[in-house]
Amino acid sequence: MSASQTLLVDAVRIVSLPRELATSYDVSAFICSEFGVGPVSSVRIVYMKSTNGTPYRSAFVDMMEPISLEYGGQRTIESKGQYHFENGKVMDHVKIVHSEKSSYNKGVLELEPGQWTSIYVPFVPKDLSSVRGDLRYNTSAALATFFEDELMLGEVSHIELVDGKVRSARVFFRNWFNNRTSLLVRAAINAKHEFLCDGYYDGFEFRKFDNRRYIVLRKNTVEYDSSSSLNEPTTSTIRAVDANNEQVELTIMI
Repeated sequence: MSASQTLLVDAVRIVSLPRELATSYDVSAFICSEFGVGPVSSVRIVYMKSTNGTPYRSAFVDMMEPISLEYGGQRTIESKGQYHFENGKVMDHVKIVHSEKSSYNKGVLELEPGQWTSIYVPFVPKDLSSVRGDLRYNTSAALATFFEDELMLGEVSHIELVDGKVRSARVFFRNWFNNRTSLLVRAAINAKHEFLCDGYYDGFEFRKFDNRRYIVLRKNTVEYDSSSSLNEPTTSTIRAVDANNEQVELTIMI
């Protein structure tokens, strides 16, 4: 095949991941073997559902060096009976297609001394969810998973979830990730004082929150005692004055 019939790419997607490729290491070894290249840059495995509700996995692979796909941006690898779907049926082939290079790098973003490191969410809808309710963000642990593994802003150390007339949250990070999403969020907050978030990119498509929900991210100005643990929450009730000068009780998960 001539060079004019091939496409050099720096990222690929294994459309339906065989069950034999269970880990990112398995995926990396498979790609390196099939394309005759060295180590890959990153692997991200995403759990998905087909239009009829059948679950499957896709893998998004960023390359350290360009690889060649057939013209049209794909390669089909014959299974020869060695690869299977999640339900055990034999795959005829494994399909690999060109993908956009992932922005979800988990390298640490180096911040200058004095730069803000945590965010404030003034309103968290109690029915906040995605993927038709399969993913619900109604606990501090679920929100931590969202900010760290789905939106991928950084490594979360703790979340203060405040329940009152409205639910709010403060998100504290051990470090921020150095990727396009985190840089975009920080730039928007620095310039406009807030960032409107209505979903996240899962490596394949942008997934919006269900029911047109959204959250607003702002710079947090409240200090946090880092000796607390996300995995061992306790609650504390405080009294405060709302916008109507009425006393309200707020239950804070700390």
